[in-house]
Amino acid sequence: MKKNITVLILLFCIAIHAQTKNKVEKSGTSKASAVYRVESEDTKMKKAIRQAKASFNEFEIAIKSDNPNFKNFLLKKGFETPNGDEYLWVRNILINKANNNYVGIVANEPLYTKAVQNGDFIEINKDDVADWMYLDNDVVKGGYTLKLLRSQMSKKEQQQFDAESNLKFK
Repeated sequence: MKKNITVLILLFCIAIHAQTKNKVEKSGTSKASAVYRVESEDTKMKKAIRQAKASFNEFEIAIKSDNPNFKNFLLKKGFETPNGDEYLWVRNILINKANNNYVGIVANEPLYTKAVQNGDFIEINKDDVADWMYLDNDVVKGGYTLKLLRSQMSKKEQQQFDAESNLKFK
C-alpha cells in the first residue's frame, strides 16, 4: 500500500516568506503555510532528502561559525501520522551542547500529526533531519526539498515565489 508523505513548506516569518506549488496535489489556503502531498515513492523527493542528509555537515559548520552573513537557520523533521510522515520546518535553531542535538520552534501548523503543534519547542536528533537551510547573504543554502518543489514551478511561478519570499536561489 502506498503511503503519502505530507510535505509542509513554511512561508517564512520576518525575512522569509515562501509559497510554492507542486504538480502532485496542493491543499490548504493559508498564506502562512502551503501543504503538498507527495507520494512516498517520489524518487526526486527521496533524492532531495538524501542530499540534505549527506550534506548536513555544511549546516553544522555554518551554524557553529558565528558568521554574521549566515541567518535564518531551519531544520525539517518528519512526524509520524497514520498516512505517512508529515514534514515540518523548525526555526530558531540552537545547539543543545549537552547532547549535541538541536532545539528549535515548530514553524508550521501541523495538519495530520498530533505529536507537535505550531510554536512547540522541540529537540531534534541530527539523524532525524530531513532537510536543512539557512541564508548566506540572503542566498538559500541547503533547502533541497524546497529547491525541488520550486524547480517544478513554471518560470512565472518561480519569479512570483522569489519575489514573495525574498529568497535568492543559485
